[in-house]
Amino acid sequence: MNTLLAETVLSTNCFLHAAIIRRKDLLAKARTPEFPLSGTDLQRLTTLFEHPMVTREQGFTLGARLYKAIRVDGASIYGKLDEEAMAVLAQLAATATPVAQGDGVPNDVAPSSNGGGGLVTAATSAPTTTATKPAATDRDKDKTIVEVVRPSTASIQLQTHQGIIICRTVIYFIVGIYDRHPGMAVEAMERLADYFRSKNR
Repeated sequence: MNTLLAETVLSTNCFLHAAIIRRKDLLAKARTPEFPLSGTDLQRLTTLFEHPMVTREQGFTLGARLYKAIRVDGASIYGKLDEEAMAVLAQLAATATPVAQGDGVPNDVAPSSNGGGGLVTAATSAPTTTATKPAATDRDKDKTIVEVVRPSTASIQLQTHQGIIICRTVIYFIVGIYDRHPGMAVEAMERLADYFRSKNR
């Protein structure tokens, strides 16, 4: 199977990575070294085909990369790297401030023991504590929101590849990540997919 993948797809020199995945158990029957899709990504392939309208309208994420859907049908999905969205996420990852620890309230402020009468001493700075605590809390909430939506910095890197092609046959998913000549890449992938379909595989 590795020979088949090499002769039909990789020989075009269009692809950075490619794989033939058995659909029933998501086992890689052939793949390039360091194929970037995880087990979770492979599970997502089935969902992409089962919900074509959502895939087409919203795009999809595989291997920590965002793709715009160019073609989506029962046989194939073509995705183009969404460079604009990747750039935005990279900027968020680079500029977001880590979540502040604690609630921003000084630990050395003693509570007032002035039961309602008399003067409040300087050591008991209750008004100052009351004024600063809400501001610190609001600021920390904002930082927390940024941290939640921020993806891992290591996973947000602009890549040179242009897109991904996923073909579905009776038995297999064929996945190719290409970095040049999209037309040639599509032709090679569809030719291999048609071969498997002609064998009812």
